[in-house]
Amino acid sequence: TASILAIVGICIYFLLISLPTISIGIANAKSGLEASIPSYCPGSYSRAGLASYSEGQVIINYKSNNNTDSFSLKQAKSSWDSSAVKNMVDEASAGKFNTTEKNGLTIFYYNNDAAWVNGGILYKISGSKPLEITDITQIALSL
Repeated sequence: TASILAIVGICIYFLLISLPTISIGIANAKSGLEASIPSYCPGSYSRAGLASYSEGQVIINYKSNNNTDSFSLKQAKSSWDSSAVKNMVDEASAGKFNTTEKNGLTIFYYNNDAAWVNGGILYKISGSKPLEITDITQIALSL
């Protein structure tokens, strides 16, 4: 009996560890997107729940381990290039945004948000407060 409980416990443990990967796979299948989970997460944040999806979009939520801060990473199919993203950001921020380029990615930061495009996917981070530019860059590069 104890060995059966141990096996069940181990199976449950591995299932819980695999849930983020399973949820992104389900969200990808339902949304028609090839979204991915960034390998980098800012130190004071952790994943909040499973990946969700809507038509052509996958959303991964994060929450602070220290307070009520949070952010979401949205991924959507896009035919845009960086100039189209810049136009969207320019309009959304009334021209008040910053730009950084790293490893061929152009990332636009504005308000509590960031946006960039890579490989036919538009990425957008929206937060309850601004993330550090270095954290957003690391997230972008880890996808």
